Amino acid sequence: MIEVSAHLIGGPVYFAGDRISCRVTFSNVRQTAGSAQSSIATKKSEDVLGWASAQVVCVCTINPQKVLVVDSISNCNTSMTVNSTSLSPKAGERGLVIFSTKPKILVCDLTLPDDSNTDYLYQETLPSNLPPSFRGQAIKYSYKLKIGLQRVGAPVKLLNVPFRLMTWQLCGLPNCQDEQGIVVSNPFLKTSQCVNPEFDDPLETIQLLTSRRSPSVYKVTNGNGKVVNLCLFKSGYRLGEDIVGTLDFSASNVSCIQYSVSLQSQEVVPEEKRRRIGPHSKFADEIVTSYSKHHEFWISSNPSIASCTVTRYTVF
Repeated sequence: MIEVSAHLIGGPVYFAGDRISCRVTFSNVRQTAGSAQSSIATKKSEDVLGWASAQVVCVCTINPQKVLVVDSISNCNTSMTVNSTSLSPKAGERGLVIFSTKPKILVCDLTLPDDSNTDYLYQETLPSNLPPSFRGQAIKYSYKLKIGLQRVGAPVKLLNVPFRLMTWQLCGLPNCQDEQGIVVSNPFLKTSQCVNPEFDDPLETIQLLTSRRSPSVYKVTNGNGKVVNLCLFKSGYRLGEDIVGTLDFSASNVSCIQYSVSLQSQEVVPEEKRRRIGPHSKFADEIVTSYSKHHEFWISSNPSIASCTVTRYTVF
């Protein structure tokens, strides 16, 4: 029996434009004999793998209850079975395959003796214009490395290795070629070569984007006057970073006994793509999803200063 395993070198998260590397291992595992054949000595045998290929695909899944889906896309939302002689990027997928790389043949006519294994390296450069991974209520973008293999005289088998894709090209920062004037460097230290130079631009861009501190103050009022001043120290955060803000009640005219802070994401569906069940039914302009919540209350009618911290979990 041939078993296949895949290991993503560098982890399951990649930036658009990076190179994805995966080590694929094929092993011939000897099957255990039954109780009736336990006394019979097992002979060493060989198993033959006809072919194995790998490719990267991006699948777009649309919720037909929230988004108006045309007939051409709705036909692609049905799961396709794997053909016995060929492999397609749509095989086994529920959704629309919006991107797929050319399949690369890993091996052909591989003979594996019992208790033996062999490794192959798959590498592919991801385009820089791909959409990021997204798991919304109306639409989802998911990436996976699809490995297909077929033994001689057996149907095609699939191994899907999911991974996440993040984009940094559309963060709003220029592609600085003269970053010596932006990035602070130590003139007394030697400049060393980076181990992974392909990560220089994404990491430096995210570092520049999230290190900018520009406090923003928001005044919360109602019909009776001012309630609180909310201050956020910066507007860009990295995944896993704490979002810290202060609530100042010192100059408020309205008493407040409790407050709650939530971290939410907004998903907007264009007007022409919204699904309406009835002629008079309304669809929300945006879909809001909450990830964490901070809630506090007190007995004092007018506290001076209250601070709150909301942790942003690794949700993307």
